Amino acid sequence: MKKTNLLLLFALVTVLFTACKKDPPENSTTNPTGISQTATISGLVVDLNKEPIPNVAVSIQGTSLTKTTDQYGAFYFHNVPVPKKVSLLFTKDGYMKVARSEETNKKNIAINAMMIPTFSAISTSDNFQANTGGSVELPAHKSKVTIPANALVDKNGNAYTGDCQINLGYLDPSTPEFTTLIPGGDMTAINSENKNGIIYAYGIIKVEMTDPSGNPLQLDKTKKATASIEVGVPSSMLSSAPATIPLWYFDEVKGVWIEEGSATLSGDRYVGTVTHFTDWNCDVWSPTQATITGKVTDNTGEPCPGVVIHTGQSSTITDNNGEYSRRVPAGFDLDVYIKDYHGINKSVNVGVLSEGETKTVNFTISLNKVKGKAVNCSGTGVAATVGLNWGGSYSYAQSDNAGNFTILLPEDIWYATLWAYTGSGYAEEPVPLNFIDGVATVADVFICDINTGPTEFTINGGEFNNVKLNDFNDVKTAKYVEFQEPGMPESIKMLNITFGGTDGFIHITLPKGGIGNYTEADAAGDGQAAHMLRISFEGIGPDQLYLEPSKFNISITKYGNVGQLVEGTFSATCSTYDNPGITYQITNGKFSVLRIPDGDGWGKKHKK
Repeated sequence: MKKTNLLLLFALVTVLFTACKKDPPENSTTNPTGISQTATISGLVVDLNKEPIPNVAVSIQGTSLTKTTDQYGAFYFHNVPVPKKVSLLFTKDGYMKVARSEETNKKNIAINAMMIPTFSAISTSDNFQANTGGSVELPAHKSKVTIPANALVDKNGNAYTGDCQINLGYLDPSTPEFTTLIPGGDMTAINSENKNGIIYAYGIIKVEMTDPSGNPLQLDKTKKATASIEVGVPSSMLSSAPATIPLWYFDEVKGVWIEEGSATLSGDRYVGTVTHFTDWNCDVWSPTQATITGKVTDNTGEPCPGVVIHTGQSSTITDNNGEYSRRVPAGFDLDVYIKDYHGINKSVNVGVLSEGETKTVNFTISLNKVKGKAVNCSGTGVAATVGLNWGGSYSYAQSDNAGNFTILLPEDIWYATLWAYTGSGYAEEPVPLNFIDGVATVADVFICDINTGPTEFTINGGEFNNVKLNDFNDVKTAKYVEFQEPGMPESIKMLNITFGGTDGFIHITLPKGGIGNYTEADAAGDGQAAHMLRISFEGIGPDQLYLEPSKFNISITKYGNVGQLVEGTFSATCSTYDNPGITYQITNGKFSVLRIPDGDGWGKKHKK
């Protein structure tokens, strides 16, 4: 086959990919109190600019379960034990920690988090000596914390007199970002009489205190030490701000706000004292609740999953049916809205809801959809978190238990990176998006938990002097595909082996599977199978060479079933079409790839 025919074949394939990255099994030996069920929890972590944050530690409070976000800020807990309300803690150096919580009345739970850098427009950090005391403030947000002298203890309760770092952040309840920044996320609270309710915020500060090594410091309870705080009130909320307001701190394990103390309105801020460092919230408590529920669909009536819905000062995410529900405080004028979701902005004022009232707010939006299925190595559908990233933007959703997923994205996106998570595997692949009536269907996403072995070869000739190439971890698959050459009466099945990465892409097609040897002599015969027998090297080296062998030897040494490994060795003598006089020797070649179910395209993307 000519080079142009091969390139055309590669361009016309259906994208199908697989990847693998071992994660430790979910540890369920330490369960949160009040276990009611198991659930799958996933989400994204972003900064104030909505850029994904990698390497964030995500822990389920009350358990030993911890995950780390990937390069796209995504995390995934598969089928873990959860209480009726689960709380996640997000931590990373250089950012202020945040906890988010959600009721676990569904099997698949989406929880997103937005983290504040130590220094930003709404945060700052400073140092002082504990034996002299100090303060830190955010003048633009009318917020401040003052620590008296000799008032601190270390994590063991010992008096601390050394250097301190204090971080201060401010959350403005009048901004759309507040619903994603606020600890908890649903504004549920327990007052001083141990009664449940929902709070309405007038301002929040986040306070963290550490020694130079990052160890936490606290106020000395034995001295009944206190710190004074000032919490700014947004100008748009000053007219309704009460003269005295309860103070609340967030219980990171229970996932609720707890009343402790009060603050007094002084001009444009609340002033009070606190007995420990945490997130402090100035809120009105409401014992009466209402419910806002609804559904988001497209212009054809199909559900839109993964849409962030803001309900007053809280937010939630539509499920796979496009549905959402959130409890809100009764007696407050509330807006329900979609804010800048892939360019979509819609808002409905629901007014003041009465106790026990349920208000339905539906939205119709116009976005493209990418549909597909997440499957395991055997081709069986699995629950997973699946996302698309393009040009610094992203969108994600959870597949259902059968693996089916729908991801929403703007109408002008034609190429993106598709990724998927399960509890034990990870997949990633750049994909073209071919939309028909606003829907692009991608081939099955294979997520496997099998590690492949070394894949490498040595190349000599031209600009290469016995250079070993071994970065082929982007693609590592073997599968049967159906081909039909022009003029042939029928198609045939060939075993296609593909591996590639930064060092290039290698494609091997064989007329049959099983252990055996193949050379260029086998490709010299008549018939479609002989014509299709080949090995090619694409995008090799800095010059992205395309090498076509004149001689080759391919040996299959291991041939597993679907979900198992196919391994072998290879060597070749090659040249390029542009410079046929230069000979390249390929030696010491070996590959270890995952066999996936039969399909119509080339296998894509398998990571160790």
